[in-house]
Amino acid sequence: MNKIVLEHYPAGKLPKELRGDLPADALVTLTVEPETERLTPLSLDQLRDIARRPTSPHGDFDILAEIQASQAEHGALGVSMEEAVTRIRQLRDEWDS
Repeated sequence: MNKIVLEHYPAGKLPKELRGDLPADALVTLTVEPETERLTPLSLDQLRDIARRPTSPHGDFDILAEIQASQAEHGALGVSMEEAVTRIRQLRDEWDS
């Protein structure tokens, strides 16, 4: 992620809409960074529902594809493949005990 931080920046160089009521000779810290979407991971209940399903001949790959498709609807992936596999295995272990 790119982030720009300018310390001791003269407020007088800022556009009026950003400067507001600050005096022109005030010094400010200016931070500029891109906005990022908050990831929306699957809920624990959703993961439990997926983990309860019987394993397909393709193993965890079908489940992971479903998780990724669900997350794509929200514009971002909520978990990495490794994280998803770990979560699913932990949930299955809970139900097996």
